[in-house]
Amino acid sequence: MKKSNGRAANQLLADLSRSDYRNVSPHLKSITLVFADVLTERNALVSHVYFPTSGLIALHTATIGRPSLAMVGSEGMVGASVAAGIATSEALIVVKAKAPRCACTPAGSGCH
Repeated sequence: MKKSNGRAANQLLADLSRSDYRNVSPHLKSITLVFADVLTERNALVSHVYFPTSGLIALHTATIGRPSLAMVGSEGMVGASVAAGIATSEALIVVKAKAPRCACTPAGSGCH
């Protein structure tokens, strides 16, 4: 989860203060993701947030007759809606990357 210089491989995590990173890091779990794994189905409860460290994670959404695709790389996180108290995913989330994850609560109270 960290680069050789001691900073987190994910830019969002790397930009945290040392104190904030110390609070979050015990909850991060490094996992192996396989290309094309589905992390969250559309309209499913969000159970984890992901901080990509390489590659991309694709978020596939569909609005009335219009498919949409967003990509998240090592600059961000997937599952941020949980922080706003949104417990379900509007997107089908598919792996294209490596990413540590953090379990979360549907109420958006943070990682655990």
